[in-house]
Amino acid sequence: MTKLHEHRLGVADGSAPLKVLVPRFFVSAVEQNTPFWHSQNTLSVVLQPNCDFVAGSRFTLSGLHGSVSSSGPIFLGGFVNDNPSQWFQSPSIWSQTGVLTLVTTEVTLRNSVYAFQFNLTNPPFPQPSPEINISGTLNVNGPLNAEVMSKCMEKPHLELMGVANGSDPLLVIEPIFEMFHVQQSSPLWYVVNTITVSMKANCDLLSGTTITISGLTGSTTDDSVLRVLASSVDLDETGAWQRVPGSLTLLSMGTRQRESYVYRFNLTNPPKSQPAPNVSVSATIHAGSLDVPVSVRRGEVRRDDLLSVVMGTEPLFVIEPNFTSYAVGRSTPFPLASNLISVTLQANCDIASYSYITISGLTGAAHPTSSTIAFASEPPNIFVEASASWDIGAGEVVFHVAPTPTGGILANTTVVVTFELQNGPIVDRAPSISVAAMIEAGLLDAPVLSKPMIILPICDAGMYLSSEGVCVICPGNASSSWGSLNVTNCICDIGFEGLDGSACSACKPGTYKNVNGSDACLRCPDGFYSPFSAGSACLRCAGGMFAVSIGARAAVGDCGCLVGYAPETEGSVCTACTPGLFKATNETVACGSCPAGSYSSQVAAAACDSCPANSDSQPASSALDDCVCNAGFVSAGLEGACVLSGALDEECFSSTVQLDAECGASALRVRGCAPTGTDTGPHLLSVGPGQVPLSTTASTCSGFFFTLCDSFGGVAGGTLDCGFYCDFMSASVNESIASGCTSDAQCLVFDNNLDFRPRAGSVCLSQARYSIFTR
Repeated sequence: MTKLHEHRLGVADGSAPLKVLVPRFFVSAVEQNTPFWHSQNTLSVVLQPNCDFVAGSRFTLSGLHGSVSSSGPIFLGGFVNDNPSQWFQSPSIWSQTGVLTLVTTEVTLRNSVYAFQFNLTNPPFPQPSPEINISGTLNVNGPLNAEVMSKCMEKPHLELMGVANGSDPLLVIEPIFEMFHVQQSSPLWYVVNTITVSMKANCDLLSGTTITISGLTGSTTDDSVLRVLASSVDLDETGAWQRVPGSLTLLSMGTRQRESYVYRFNLTNPPKSQPAPNVSVSATIHAGSLDVPVSVRRGEVRRDDLLSVVMGTEPLFVIEPNFTSYAVGRSTPFPLASNLISVTLQANCDIASYSYITISGLTGAAHPTSSTIAFASEPPNIFVEASASWDIGAGEVVFHVAPTPTGGILANTTVVVTFELQNGPIVDRAPSISVAAMIEAGLLDAPVLSKPMIILPICDAGMYLSSEGVCVICPGNASSSWGSLNVTNCICDIGFEGLDGSACSACKPGTYKNVNGSDACLRCPDGFYSPFSAGSACLRCAGGMFAVSIGARAAVGDCGCLVGYAPETEGSVCTACTPGLFKATNETVACGSCPAGSYSSQVAAAACDSCPANSDSQPASSALDDCVCNAGFVSAGLEGACVLSGALDEECFSSTVQLDAECGASALRVRGCAPTGTDTGPHLLSVGPGQVPLSTTASTCSGFFFTLCDSFGGVAGGTLDCGFYCDFMSASVNESIASGCTSDAQCLVFDNNLDFRPRAGSVCLSQARYSIFTR
């Protein structure tokens, strides 16, 4: 049979027999325009069928749970391919069971996009988005209608008004403030108080939303439009203030979800103390025909200390500042006497820098007459400079609090101020003295009301006036003068040490202290000792001017004698060690004898000198001459030097010194003798300045000759710069001088008497190759 290949109901070849298509929607989506509870919610639906739907076909949207809209007709607004169209009957039928029934009014074409909207009221409680389905039947003009396949509608899952997935249909939240903090800048009465509010919501607060901060009771600020310092342009800079009931209404310009916003505004604290009221925040979101309430939230109050007031940051928690301790003392009641006034104060809050404290009633004083008065304070430097304003006529002194690292005087700090007045000629009875203050607090200061001060007694010597206003005995081993006003006036007695105002400790043996006060005990000076506890002076050691202190200096046994000195008997004066004796330490011991092989020719010697090489001495030797050459050695006459026996002959010591005609007047010749004592004749080995010695005439040295060939010029004193000598050991001519004077050639020096001697420290001393020649 021939088949017709025609479109039927938008289906290609739909005329072919038994070709079947399941009616359904290519696209079926739904979204909402607000997730807020209580609000009117517009739901938008988009449908795109896979075939033509005949007019009169019926469809249902089910699962629209939670709405509080009453059952009944509901109006629709629709579009077809973005063109206005009434595709479904309007009104349609709504059931509070969550079902909307729709009936088509015209043929819907395959693949056309149909959109429509309807309004429901969101519930007064939060809920997740329900599953929404679309199904229906097609009117095909037959005994049976075609079923449209049921389908779960798509959701956009987009953020809306700061709510995650807020565009999903009938997802409903409770708008709340996730965070609401409130604090104040001052708890003092009368002052202008800055209230700081921080808040954050869980959703966007749409433009036009009103935010109300309530519970700010007690302020004296009249109804007005307050200037508000806002942290963002999203907030209005003014707010409507109502003193009763203590509320500030702010307008949002459109805040964003989960962003913190801060408001600051000023209120004047009441002239009385009060506990912190309960502060809360609420809001109303204007979202169409229904306003959405944002739930009331109690403020999370900062309960930190402020101005040393416990929990002073709580908003509109107000105290009366006052002095908890207020006393005045004086040092003397006598007419015309110099009177030291002591004022003791302690406040229940911080007294800020640039505040001032007034002491009144100091009438009858004769002096000072100037407009300022010097004072001292403890703690120091808490008032401006060292002079306060003084009015002798009014009897009033004013102290100005200085800027300090702590911002003034801290609460509960005991402040003592002392100043001196001269009593008048007539003293009848103490006047009534009062104290008041004005605490600096910005636009308006906080007054501390005047109150009479407690008049304190005058304390006897050895006592002080306590902070409780009674006379107390000074701590142990400390004393004070009459009329002392503070424990720090108690100072350590002689023989005791410690801080002013505290118990004092006795000076230990070996130390002393001869003044009153906080000075430390001193160690006994050298030559003194102290065996006493709490000593005021030290005892002189018995050793006299050469005595010395050793050890702890706490007993007579700690006295000794200086190096080189010793007592003749125990406890006697220190005397110098005599020659032959020595003492090397500062002790009380006798002088010791110089050991064998040494001598001491000095008085008060600390050590002994060693005898020259190859010589020895008896113990306690007192001169170099006491050093005797050892066996096999004889004295060479050179500062006690000893040489091998036979190395020199006695005749050598009578040698002559004469001018050497061969060298000229500028040369000297020293003639000696041979080591054997026999003189084979003079060997005139003279040289001129810079010349080589003429030693070739003798192959051996049979004589002992020195020729000083340097320019002598008749000047006495000098060193032997040029010459040669015979080596006694080898009897050979030493001509090392030919290349210039060496250390050997410089072993002799001559003095003003033309006497020759060995140069100290030279190699000649150890080699003993020479003799001393004199004229």
